[in-house]
Amino acid sequence: MPSPQGIAWQWIFWLNVPIGLVTIALVLRRLDESFGPQAALDLPGLGLGTGAALGLVWGLVRGSSAGWGSPEVTGALAAGAALIVAFVRWELRARAPMLPMRLFAARGFSAGSAVTFC
Repeated sequence: MPSPQGIAWQWIFWLNVPIGLVTIALVLRRLDESFGPQAALDLPGLGLGTGAALGLVWGLVRGSSAGWGSPEVTGALAAGAALIVAFVRWELRARAPMLPMRLFAARGFSAGSAVTFC
């Protein structure tokens, strides 16, 4: 009989394989395929959102090494914040927004987004 010390801790990840196979089988049997409405890709929204995320992440990552008051960090954080404002303004008036702002009127969506952010 093998001792428990002979199994490495990484083997725990193999538990996901049978769970995943069962889940795939259940999904294929129980869920119907669905497609959302055809909408054009919101390229300006995509660019603004990507730029905002890049600026904020760049500033946060470089903050400790470059210094929180350095022009690089403050500029990146300010640019990220400005692009977030531009993103929200664009999404409010876009015909086919990437992130419809009306979703935030739903308490569940807003609460879930706030919890995920925190």
